[in-house]
Amino acid sequence: MSDVLLLRHAKSDWSVEVDDFNRPLNNRGKRSAQRIGEWLKTHDLVPEQVWVSTAKRTMETAEKTLKAMELPTSLIKPIPELYEASSFMVLDVILKARKNVGLTLIIGHNPGMEMALLDLVADQLPDFGDDKTLPTATLAHLRFEENQVSLVELIRPKNLPKKFPVWRDNQLSYDDRPAYYYQQSGVIPYRWDNEQLQVLLVTKRDREKWGIPKGIIEPGLSAIESAAKEAMEEAGAIGEIYPDALGRYQQNKWGGTCDITVYPMHVTELADDTHWESDKRLRQWFLVDAALRTLTKPELVAMIRALTKRVQKQS
Repeated sequence: MSDVLLLRHAKSDWSVEVDDFNRPLNNRGKRSAQRIGEWLKTHDLVPEQVWVSTAKRTMETAEKTLKAMELPTSLIKPIPELYEASSFMVLDVILKARKNVGLTLIIGHNPGMEMALLDLVADQLPDFGDDKTLPTATLAHLRFEENQVSLVELIRPKNLPKKFPVWRDNQLSYDDRPAYYYQQSGVIPYRWDNEQLQVLLVTKRDREKWGIPKGIIEPGLSAIESAAKEAMEEAGAIGEIYPDALGRYQQNKWGGTCDITVYPMHVTELADDTHWESDKRLRQWFLVDAALRTLTKPELVAMIRALTKRVQKQS
């Protein structure tokens, strides 16, 4: 017996002026892919491999689905022939997948995916009353036994809960995003200039409020690895992050509460504007006193004071 999962890509964004191959997911599509990921995690259907068409919308579907399962995106195996694949090509990929020892998730496109599903289990498909076999982000769970194939389940994201289960302090809540969104990390980047300590601050995307580089701890990455990634993306800051955290604080977002761990980062290099979000944010070095006057979060003010004491003691 072997199982194979088929997933059509989630809803894409037609408002973006790009060719078909490069069309991204829209917000509805992102949430749908995450709901499928949450369902797979809840039902202990953990793929060992994820075979994905190389189109942007299928790759993004794979990433959103895996991260909602708290799995690394390194499981993704690009399969170029799945883009614009005929039903015969999709069937060939399915037959290869059923020979794998572990569970394989295949993410592709209609009409090939839908036609392949009809070829295999047309008489087993449920009637949802809308004449649609495989709408966007619909998941088919197939089981192969000897010379027979059966449809275990056909899951549509619109029939799944809109919110995601999140545990905090042994309390279960239901929030707007998958649980991993609410664990974040960031850095306070610093340097010495003319024997004066400076910290690097960045604006939010509205370019108004100043803060620090921070973001979601990506599944498969440690808190420090994610913090380094955010420092590069949001500030173009490169350097050494020290593992002894300066502190933690909370921020309300996405209908829940984010827990953010902050580390000190000694900056050794700043990337040029082509390598970070310079079109969306501002970055600026501040003397410590100026940074303390600029920041509005008391927790960050306390952390910069702690950083000052720490680096002065080390020097």
